[in-house]
Formats: sequence, structure tokens, C-alpha cells
Amino acid sequence: MKPNTLILHTAALAIMPLQLMFSVFLLLRGHDEPGGGFIGGLVAASAFVLYAFSFGAQATRKLLRVHPKDLLAAACCSDWPQPFRPCFPARPC
Repeated sequence: MKPNTLILHTAALAIMPLQLMFSVFLLLRGHDEPGGGFIGGLVAASAFVLYAFSFGAQATRKLLRVHPKDLLAAACCSDWPQPFRPCFPARPC
């Protein structure tokens, strides 16, 4: 199998923006309904994987603009207070 085909390049360029828009839709729709962040993240990750299969890892890193380790660190820093939420009573609206 030839790794860099014209069909794969064209499909990746056409499908990736659609996958990312659908990922945002799933993220926003899933706030109050089934779906949400997990499935939205899976769809976004599959868009970047398709791009990586087509153009390589270096081109995908340039497209992402942020190193994946930095994204992981930001997610961990933003989630550290979550185990302590039950310790504080909810404020009435």
C-alpha cells in the first residue's frame, strides 16, 4: 500500500474540517444530553489521526501548534479541584 496517495490527501483535507465542526457540535449538544466532551474529543482526535496518516506526524504537530504534553498538563491542572467539590456546600441560586 502506498502511504501518500492523492486520494488520502484530498480526503483528509476535505474531511478534517467537517470532523472538527462535528466535534464541537457534539461537545455543545452533549452538555445536557448524551454525548459531550468524551465523544467530541474522540471525533476531534480521529480528525488529527486521519491528518497524521495522510501528511505525517511532523505536519500534524505543526497544525496542532501546541505540544500534546502541554494539553495534558493543562487538563490535569484544571481538574485537580474536582475531588474536593463535595466538601463545599452548593450555593442556592
